Amino acid sequence: MSRVAFVESHWDEDACMTTAWLLSKGWRLYGDVFSHHMPLDYLPGWALACAFGNRPEVFRGFMIVLWALVCAALYAVARRRGGSTGVVCAAAFAALSSQWLTYWMGQMMLVESYWGYAALLLVALLGTPLGFNFPAVARSEAAVAGALFGVLASASPACAPAFACLGLWAARDPRWRRRWRELAAGFAAWLAAFFLWCSGHVDLGQWYPSVITFNAKVYAPFWGISSAHPAAGLLARAVRENAAYFRSALTWESPEQYFEGVLKLSFVAWVWRMLVSRRYFDAGAWAALAVALRLRSERMPQGIPFHAAPFFLMATLLLSRQFALLWAAARRRAGWGWTAALLGFSVFFCLPTLMATSWAAASLKKYAGENVQYKMLVGAVRACTPASARIAVFPVYPRFYMDADRLPAVPSVFYLPWQDAWPGQRALTLNALERNSPSAVIIQDSSIWGMPWETYGKPIEDWLRRGYVSVAASAQPDEPLRVRLWVPAGSAADFVRCASKL
Repeated sequence: MSRVAFVESHWDEDACMTTAWLLSKGWRLYGDVFSHHMPLDYLPGWALACAFGNRPEVFRGFMIVLWALVCAALYAVARRRGGSTGVVCAAAFAALSSQWLTYWMGQMMLVESYWGYAALLLVALLGTPLGFNFPAVARSEAAVAGALFGVLASASPACAPAFACLGLWAARDPRWRRRWRELAAGFAAWLAAFFLWCSGHVDLGQWYPSVITFNAKVYAPFWGISSAHPAAGLLARAVRENAAYFRSALTWESPEQYFEGVLKLSFVAWVWRMLVSRRYFDAGAWAALAVALRLRSERMPQGIPFHAAPFFLMATLLLSRQFALLWAAARRRAGWGWTAALLGFSVFFCLPTLMATSWAAASLKKYAGENVQYKMLVGAVRACTPASARIAVFPVYPRFYMDADRLPAVPSVFYLPWQDAWPGQRALTLNALERNSPSAVIIQDSSIWGMPWETYGKPIEDWLRRGYVSVAASAQPDEPLRVRLWVPAGSAADFVRCASKL
């Protein structure tokens, strides 16, 4: 885990942390602060913010602790379900995922990590998907499995296919059917606790329009999916993209492609093993689960695949399981000599993947240096605006609120093209600016999915020019203008005088 960096900042995680921080201060999700995600995205961050405040290193540290706890839980389950091969499987998963976690940003505080871990533990608990032999299901195990199903149900509407695949596995197994009451109790207990938290921190009346209507009618078209049939369009696109993704399993033009090729092949090999064993339902369920785990594709083909974190976690588990079976076969048939040869081959086989993930982690070093410009901007806002002042940051710079320790003047920690495309959200933003008169407005000219800020931020720029002046701008001689700081015209002189003393 030493290669997992704490230095890089990612907009999605920053937005999650900042929103969770606002909830810890009494803001209500959807009512006070906009999101098109489910509340589960913010529950862990809210708890951490209540205990530790706005400290990003604590949030990231929690995700490392969560990874370690999942590895420990997997070890306990795999040992009980699979004996010695289960132990080897869990140990291999911990070793590989500790090296690979940074590649798909699985250490980030994002809901994909939460439901990916839930699906991983469910597969191990169910046992049948991994070919574990075990006599019975304990009541406590069924209750835990029910709670994990609850996590899947409450994480995202996009989890429905994965929930269905895992639910069918449980329904087909007589050992699990006998424990349906405990399963239901665990599921109900999780949902009860979850909705109890939501009742105090979520505007449940705004949940449906913010999560369902917005994603189906406004957000889907930005992904090229028809708003008339968003669910069918999403599934059809996922099937097409996954078919192309797995067809490229043997395309290795770089260490990164080799790394992903290894994980793709682990899925394909496992499905093939089920077919050869005439376990046709399991083969079909695993193929469907592969699509379900990668239901939401990455917008940028070469971008960070954090939306696919559940797939990478499951593929690593499958690769670990297959290694454990080969290990057991080598020990059983040929003794320690063949076992050592298998271990040596496995190290050689995985070495290029370690190169790819090492380079990915090393590329983050550029974020470790001090950003003097950002530090000066944060320092100026903290020193030259009242502690109770509201500020606004556009379009997507959510961490600034936490670093400056200032609350947003607008009902969102980011402002993206799809929010401008929703008349209600655009009106709320402009009305909030008028009502709250922020003491500072920061604009970072960033293109979102190829859409420059000026193409959708014009109403905000027009509002600013009616009563604000730009007092600071960052621009290298050979670079275009990037960050601008606006303050009310009446206080501009005082702000500049204050900032010049820093």
